Amino acid sequence: MRRGDPSVAFFIGFCIAVIVMGLFVILSNTAKAYPLYEDVEAPQTEEAPYSEADVEALAKMAAGEYFLCSTPGQKQQCAAVMWVVCWRSMKGGTIPEIVSAPYQFHGYSPYNTVTPELRAMAEDVLTRYHRCLAGEDPQAVGAVIPPDYLWFYGNGTINIFRNSYTNGTVWSWEWGNPYEAQ
Repeated sequence: MRRGDPSVAFFIGFCIAVIVMGLFVILSNTAKAYPLYEDVEAPQTEEAPYSEADVEALAKMAAGEYFLCSTPGQKQQCAAVMWVVCWRSMKGGTIPEIVSAPYQFHGYSPYNTVTPELRAMAEDVLTRYHRCLAGEDPQAVGAVIPPDYLWFYGNGTINIFRNSYTNGTVWSWEWGNPYEAQ
């Protein structure tokens, strides 16, 4: 076989055809063993009804407003501050907008550290809050304050929650503490 000989061209063409057919067979068998991505149904996972931005905002706010959330009483106080934000969001605005609004939550800073404990608390409150939005009773889902308690102030030891900016009824914690058993 010399260069330019038609048998060389035939031989090369034959080899290419064999290689292509071999690849076709391999790929077609692989496709049967490993279905294409589009053919595989994605597993159904339940997505959280809240965003990561909501979790971060609540946790960063709580880090500054009420950084101790280790005892049941502290957890209830911490959750109550988060509930104020959630209840306010029903009046308009997103959770990140509400916590970062001027003169509202003095402890909020975008630079506050989000601890695993504060993240878990924010996720817990948001899960309960979204159950309320779906129509469940706030007390039954474990809200620690009612929807009309949108204001609070601190006395240096604890926060006092009330249902009016001035002269409102002070919350007396009669709904109980869902964090006592934790």
